[in-house]
Amino acid sequence: MRYIRTLIVEKVRHVRNERQRELIDKFCREKGYNLKIYEDQAKSGGSTNRPAFHKMMFEIDGADIVFITNIDRMARSLIDLLNTIQILEEKGIEFMSLRDSGIDTTSPNGKLLLQILGTFAEFKRNLIYRMTQAGKEKVR
Repeated sequence: MRYIRTLIVEKVRHVRNERQRELIDKFCREKGYNLKIYEDQAKSGGSTNRPAFHKMMFEIDGADIVFITNIDRMARSLIDLLNTIQILEEKGIEFMSLRDSGIDTTSPNGKLLLQILGTFAEFKRNLIYRMTQAGKEKVR
């Protein structure tokens, strides 16, 4: 299975989705994986409206691994990321972020790296939110 999530305006969103698809497709072809695609498009990094993600989690039984391109594509809050990873672990499903090398949820070091990168993803989202709010205030 693979999960793709992108943001920003429509034209940029399409290009970002294509880049994510290409990266994951190339990796999977090289490894011989055959994956099912789940893809959400959001207008905000904080959006909880992720129907494809929820569908993936509902249909996940029997999967071996979930691929994403970046940690911040899976979750923007550490608690959401850790809850998702816990569900995957309980079902015996591995998790791999292709651009965040070293994330291996089967090892203590990999879990530590996952938590650190998850913390930074949440921090990044909070900074973006504050800058967006400041820009809106300036316009008013």
